[in-house]
Parts: sequence; structure tokens; C-alpha cells
Amino acid sequence: MARPRKTTDQSSTVSVSLRVDPAIKYAIDIAARIQKRTVTGVVEWSVEKSLATVQMPIDFMVAGKKSPELPESESVIEAVKDRLWSPDDAIRLVRLAFEFPSLLTFEESLLWESLRLSPPFWRFTPLVVVEASPWKNARLDVITKYWPELTRRVSESGKIVQVTWEDVGLPTPYELEERKAQAIEDGGYYQDVERENEALRNENKALRSLTDSLKTVLMKIDPKTAKFKKEDLPPQL
Repeated sequence: MARPRKTTDQSSTVSVSLRVDPAIKYAIDIAARIQKRTVTGVVEWSVEKSLATVQMPIDFMVAGKKSPELPESESVIEAVKDRLWSPDDAIRLVRLAFEFPSLLTFEESLLWESLRLSPPFWRFTPLVVVEASPWKNARLDVITKYWPELTRRVSESGKIVQVTWEDVGLPTPYELEERKAQAIEDGGYYQDVERENEALRNENKALRSLTDSLKTVLMKIDPKTAKFKKEDLPPQL
């Protein structure tokens, strides 16, 4: 039985078609013989070596009134391996947009702004760019699930779109609080609390009654011993 082919997202490698000068192709063949690699291996090795020499732009964002600290320069391959790469298209865009917004295309900028302005995609709505962190704030599972629909809407409208809670099929924070309150009420939480308070009130009354009785007895035996301070008595509920 033939195995099903892996999709691009499932495969560990992707196919790339290149047109190169015949002399360069011959040089790749020679390098493959020297390094005892396949032609593909030589090309991949060469590209990775070249990417290590290309530096990412230094993008920074000013948070508050503090002077920005310029990050250290890093190569493309370092940035990709360290933070940018993900097999998921949506997550890749969010990471690239947050780290290097100057590298976004116009279409990617529309998608990014649509994400930033839509509360369902965040734990708390980012008021400034520095709060739109894919690691600390973004709800990546929601973004990934809605990504095909978001790209379709942005592509068709050609502008920024705002996604609502209803669009992604999630309740609003207010609705969540209502559900929690209803669940607590249905579970008898408030009734249990009231019963506990009533039991405490009854115990308090019993203690005060016992204290009064003890004071009466002591007054008959020794009036000096029966002097109680107000703070010695249990508080009234």
C-alpha cells in the first residue's frame, strides 16, 4: 500500500527550483565531489553559510519615556533559527512583525494591523506595539485557527479588518464573567457560604451566652475576678 505524501507543512524539507549559470552549476558539482555531499547538500550548505553573513535590520520600539537600547546585530540565519521560524504561517508572520516590522510587505502589514486591532487574538488588547508580543500576549491558537479566514477577508477587502469575538466563535470577557457567576450560583456556592456564615453566627451567640453565664457565676464567687474587658468578648456578627 502506497504511503500518503506529506504536505509542505508536514515535510522537513521543501522543493525549490533555481536557475543558475552553467559555470556555477559545474562548480557546485565539483564542490559536491570534494565535500562528498549531494548537490542539494552543497547548495543548502552554501545558502546557510551565505545567510550567516547577511545581517538583520535593527528595528526597535520605544517603550514609555525610556531611551531605547539598540539590540545587537544578528544574521538572518541566527534570527530565523532563534526566534522567527515556525511551521505555521500565522505564527511566522506574528513573530516577524513583532521583531522586524520594517521587513513586512504591504499585504503582511494589513494582516498584522488587523491582528493587532482585534481583541480576540490577545490576552489583553495591545495599546502599543510593544504589548503585541507573540510570546507573552498573543493567543496563537486562536490566530492560527482563524488565519485562513483572516487572510481571505483582508485579501478581498484590500484593507485592515477588525475581527470580533463572534467571528472567532468565542464569548466576550463580559459573557465569560456572566457564565462564571452563573456556574457558581448553579453549583450552590453562595448558599454554602451563607450556611457557613449562619453557623458562625450561631457559634458566636453561643460563646457570648457562655461568657455571660461564666461572668454571672464569677460575680457570685469573686466580683474582682469577674471583670471582663470589652475586647475579651467575642465580636458580634
